[in-house]
Amino acid sequence: MKRHPKQRGIVLLPTDFSAEWIDWMAQAGLNVLKLHMLQKENDLLPFLASGKGQDVLRRARDAGMDIEYEIHAFSLLLPRSLFDTSPYLFRMDIRGNCTPDCNFCPSSKEALRIAQENVLKLMETMRPTTHRYYLWPDDGGAWCHCPACAGLSDSDQNVLVMNALAEALRSVDSEAQLACLAYGRTLSPPALVEPGAGLFLEWAPIHRCYRHAIDDPGCAANRSHASGLSDLLEVFDPASAQVLEYWMDASLFSRWKRPAVRLPFDQALMQRDVDFYRSLGMGSATSFASFLDAEYVALYGKPPVREYADVLRTFG
Repeated sequence: MKRHPKQRGIVLLPTDFSAEWIDWMAQAGLNVLKLHMLQKENDLLPFLASGKGQDVLRRARDAGMDIEYEIHAFSLLLPRSLFDTSPYLFRMDIRGNCTPDCNFCPSSKEALRIAQENVLKLMETMRPTTHRYYLWPDDGGAWCHCPACAGLSDSDQNVLVMNALAEALRSVDSEAQLACLAYGRTLSPPALVEPGAGLFLEWAPIHRCYRHAIDDPGCAANRSHASGLSDLLEVFDPASAQVLEYWMDASLFSRWKRPAVRLPFDQALMQRDVDFYRSLGMGSATSFASFLDAEYVALYGKPPVREYADVLRTFG
């Protein structure tokens, strides 16, 4: 897989956009804006259709930034309304009951076909400028335990779905690359399903410790994460892999409750993290920056966008 341009980006919610954000990003030298949505609110599509959303996209493009979309998409790709007539499309829990609570059955050819059709419709509205797509499983959702899936790990099931989605995307965009998200239940490498053409690793260590650097051997939580990432990079190409961090994510440090706490940004710790990622051959990173909105600015002032960008520049 060819190396993509080094990304120095930020991930924002529609509600995060105060008037200054695009200026802050441009002045700091960030080169990609990534748009996210909270799964339960499903507010990204209305934002993109609004005047404010169109203005954000225009200003970002005028500043020379790429645009990408990172969303938990499975409930959009296989609508929950289908459960009443076709429960077999959905995941089976460990008690043997089909449920529409999250994700779907990766072994169902019909579920995959519907997801492939819907991903092409979704991309008519959310097509990235980079050919890099981010269509994640439902947030924190369990996977399938039907007879066909029971022997597959969560990571294997994730790759099975991503391979199908990548095939669909590449049928209309020959350069399409699709993120295979290592997050929550899928931090281990797949063992039985091989990533197909077009998949790249996106590593999002939401449960790591931010009091210590990711490679600090004295921190058990981070020691486990660092070892797991090394294992993943035995399966996925480090040159195309993407770090999705939480250095700037006020929502994480606020436990997803408003008003946000002051962001405990530690530039030296972030630098050590970046040095570790570089040592593994990774070359691109972004961070969530949720809740760094107008309310946050009114409480605490401008967030440390330039300091964050200064560290990312050391990727090269």
